[in-house]
Amino acid sequence: MTVIAYDGTTLASDRMVSFEDGSYFETTKVFRRDDGTIFGVAGEGPCAQEVQDWFMHGGNPSDFPDCDPAKYHVELLYISPNELPMYLLNSAHPIPVESLYFAIGCGAQAALVLMDMGLTAELAVQKVCERNLLCGGGPDVLRVGS
Repeated sequence: MTVIAYDGTTLASDRMVSFEDGSYFETTKVFRRDDGTIFGVAGEGPCAQEVQDWFMHGGNPSDFPDCDPAKYHVELLYISPNELPMYLLNSAHPIPVESLYFAIGCGAQAALVLMDMGLTAELAVQKVCERNLLCGGGPDVLRVGS
């Protein structure tokens, strides 16, 4: 499972991929495209990977993966230079995020509360990982424009 948080300058994520049998491994969940856009992907298994690959290679809406993202609850949060953050939920059609900060994944509510209390995205993800058994590792961090 996943927590990805954005605080206006920083996108941070955990690294855990977990399975029903309790096993897990770590992987990267936040990325930077060649155009400077940073993004993070949450969701289950190969479908989340397909959406990640689709977005990394330009994210053309007509090429959106047909892996049934709704079934696997795939979310993607991206921030392009000098633009509002954008949120994709199970589709290729983005929703502008006009909040000062935002989070996705199973740890999103906890991360939002922590950012309400003044923590950065990086610290919020770190704290969620300490308390949520479905999140862990990291945090991995990308900054807008860096």
